Amino acid sequence: MEKMGLDFRLASTELCSDPNEPLPSGTIVVNLLRKYLLPEANILVTTRLSALDRIPQRYVTRFVQICGFSDPDRQRAYFTSRLLQQSAERSSAEAQSLIELLYLNLQRKSQLATACFLPSYCWLTCATLQLLHFTNSSGPVRTLSNIYTSFLRLNFGGEVLEAGGGAGGAQQGSLMPYVVRTVGKLAFDGVTNKRTSFSEAELEQWVGGKTKTDEELRQLAVFRTDVLDFFLVPSVDSHVSDESDDEEEKRYVFAVPAMQEYMAALYVMLGENKSALEKLSQQVSSAIGQAGEDVTTLVSILSKFIPLRIFAVFNLLRLFPKFYEQIVSHSKGRIARTMTAEMFRSEDSFNEDVLDQVEQSLLGVQGPQPQQNLDRKSFELYPIFMGGLLHYGNRVLLEHLGCSIKSSTVAQITSTLRKHLVREIRREQPPEELMDLLTLLYEFQNPRFSAEVMSSLKVLRLSTVRMTPLKCFILSSVLNCAPSKHLLDELDLSSCHLTQDLLVMLQPAFLRTHCLNLQFNRLGPESCIIFRDLLLHPSCALRSLQLCDNTLMETGARHLLEALPGNRSLRRLSLMHTAWETPAQQNWPRAWHSTSSWRSSMWPTTTSGMLLLSCWWMPAESIPASTQCICT
Repeated sequence: MEKMGLDFRLASTELCSDPNEPLPSGTIVVNLLRKYLLPEANILVTTRLSALDRIPQRYVTRFVQICGFSDPDRQRAYFTSRLLQQSAERSSAEAQSLIELLYLNLQRKSQLATACFLPSYCWLTCATLQLLHFTNSSGPVRTLSNIYTSFLRLNFGGEVLEAGGGAGGAQQGSLMPYVVRTVGKLAFDGVTNKRTSFSEAELEQWVGGKTKTDEELRQLAVFRTDVLDFFLVPSVDSHVSDESDDEEEKRYVFAVPAMQEYMAALYVMLGENKSALEKLSQQVSSAIGQAGEDVTTLVSILSKFIPLRIFAVFNLLRLFPKFYEQIVSHSKGRIARTMTAEMFRSEDSFNEDVLDQVEQSLLGVQGPQPQQNLDRKSFELYPIFMGGLLHYGNRVLLEHLGCSIKSSTVAQITSTLRKHLVREIRREQPPEELMDLLTLLYEFQNPRFSAEVMSSLKVLRLSTVRMTPLKCFILSSVLNCAPSKHLLDELDLSSCHLTQDLLVMLQPAFLRTHCLNLQFNRLGPESCIIFRDLLLHPSCALRSLQLCDNTLMETGARHLLEALPGNRSLRRLSLMHTAWETPAQQNWPRAWHSTSSWRSSMWPTTTSGMLLLSCWWMPAESIPASTQCICT
């Protein structure tokens, strides 16, 4: 309606009662509201409450604001149909379990319950859960940054905020840049100061700003009516004021916690967080472009910013372009340094990886929850969103919203970021921090950049990280970006809750390492079929394979033995505590017969020279003399 510029004056908008007559869209809407065209049409639906201000009151007898689902059963039906539909290839029982956990969290009257009252946030929740739990190698590549960017594109694509006065000569701009300068600024301040809730005074400071003109006040009023309560909602955890009457101070939080980190990242990546020198240099650069070749005009414009005596000393007319370029490059380098610093904060090293944090925000924390100060949380998703916004696909979506991140900006940030990441990953990092680094590289979706960073990584220890389909896909995707000749010295995935289904997604990663540690996982006999195929793969470079403390049993050992004659790389195979039969468990003759049945026919002579076999029990006589083997 803002784009159409509705005009209800008869002299400006002609009457029309024929639905088949082709007319401009504004004329059609005006005649519908006049009840002159299709008088039986009684309802107008709009997502902008401020639209009422553009319609004369005599044309609207009453209005109803629909804020979300009218029935909790409808909300549950939406979650159920959405997740079950998207998980058709996976077990529906797993999707049903996610729905139960989600609703358990909603019933706790959490902040998420307030957000999911709106169908659009239900979509965001389902899309995130789908990414976290139902990612597979055959589906399209999706990232968290892409989900949140698409979310804004769906809700604010085409939305404008009128910048001029009057219906005829109004100049219109996209609404999203205004959102970034206001809501994004508030989000950035919260991330910087480690705060998630804001008072009404802080909203007025950051969102209201220093308004001067009537037009700016009108824009702010429209923004507050239509947009602000979409992002910020009253906190369910009220903070008691220090006043004597003990009244509760009303505080506001982002409807979804991750939205604060996304908006803060967008605020930084669009260059809104400028220093005073950067703002001044940008104004002068703009003035130079407008002045053109007119040196007199140029000098008069520059004199408004810089004293004229400086020209005589430094001759800024020739030096300024280079000076401005240095300022811009320094700014982009600062963004890269900020990303690295936020990624490797020492106080965040003992937190769970960021994907687990996102999942807990949706499904809640099961069991005892540690007491934490909610306003001093860690914002580990913030630098990952910054990396994701550099991806070309997300930049295209942002272009549709009027937010531009130039390719030159991406190149400058990437160049500096690469150096800082390479330096940091050479230091020993906790497993959760390494998982966050892999997530950053995956969100960036830049194979060349990932290859240069991963080439500096020789050992990848992810022990105790709870691996999910998404994390397995991320690990394989990022390692696959590295040059074919680059192999990890060690890939440690012990105690990662790996199952046979996850092994299939990790097969490409297993081909990129010399030493693979899979101890203390949930692998069964059928998993050994995957290891057999891995050992027989032409590109297999495994020298050590540790499968201790998995229930492989003798069936699994048989599958492994089938691969040994054709493998030329394996030097050490560890099978301790894998549920093989032992004499202590059964009588000796039966155990011996069970072993001797495959002793002569199945145990091969390896082609890889010395093989160190670690197992709980094995008769020495079962090893052929021609095989060089140490049995421990």
